[in-house]
Formats: sequence, C-alpha cells, structure tokens
Amino acid sequence: LCLGQVVSRTGIPLVADAHAISAHPGGRFTRRSLHEALEEIGFDSLIATGVRPNVVAAELLRKPVIQLSKHYMTALRDRYSKRVNQALRPEERRLRAWLRRRRELLEGRLAELDEGSPRAEEIRQELREIEAEVHDRKENWLNSYFRPAPEPTTAVVMVVEGVA
Repeated sequence: LCLGQVVSRTGIPLVADAHAISAHPGGRFTRRSLHEALEEIGFDSLIATGVRPNVVAAELLRKPVIQLSKHYMTALRDRYSKRVNQALRPEERRLRAWLRRRRELLEGRLAELDEGSPRAEEIRQELREIEAEVHDRKENWLNSYFRPAPEPTTAVVMVVEGVA
C-alpha cells in the first residue's frame, strides 16, 4: 500500500493519494484505490498469524512498486497542472495587461517631467515596486501554492502478504 504526494516547489502539498499496487504471478502489477484493495483483502478481519513475513520477497518488489506508484503520481501531477494552468491563465493575462497599461501610463508621465524632479523619482520608485510585486507574485505566490515540484514522492507504507 502506497502513499503518494505531489508538493509545490516550496513543499506545500498539492495532491495526495493512497493507493495499492498488487504483484501478481508472472510479474504483472495492478494499481487500484486503497479502499478497493483493503476491501478485497478483508483488511478489517485480517489477523496476525505468527508466520514470519517474507522480507526478501517484499524487498524485491519494493523498487517496481515505487516506480509504478511514482508513474501514477506523475500522471496525477500532470492532470493537476493542466487543470490549474487553465484556471490561472486568464489571471496571468489580466496581470500582464494591467502591468503593461500601468507601465505605459507611468512612463508617459515620466517623459513629461524633469529627469531630476522629486515627482519623477516617485514614479520611477512606483515602477520598481510594481515590477517587484509582479515578479514576487510569479516567483513566490505561484510557486508556493500552485506550481508542482518536478518529481512526486511516494512511500510503501504497508505490505500485505499471501492474500489471494
């Protein structure tokens, strides 16, 4: 049973999923929801039988299970990114248009002023501040809350052995 997570570039969870990857004879693997897998194995009625687990077999299966889980989490990351990008695109266009209009307005006013005047310096400062604000919004706000890190993480948290 695996827990996978897609985090933002600053580590904030964006997508989390608990799922099961089952190994079958012949090297075939299947992925399904955690709920479905726990229900199928009758998890609520499982008991410890005292039989020592086959740790060697579990360790051999760990790498392919993690690879399959990461592949699944990558697909979830891509779906998330597509959905979020569609939602953010109009806002990013609006922000770029606002910045362009604001810059044109301020640069027009600046052109009418004496280079060394106090008002010219105020306008230059305002231009620097809005540029910094837009940059901060893109780099920090989007990356912190919406842009996923390049790689998802996953962990095998439990191995159930011998369930048909």
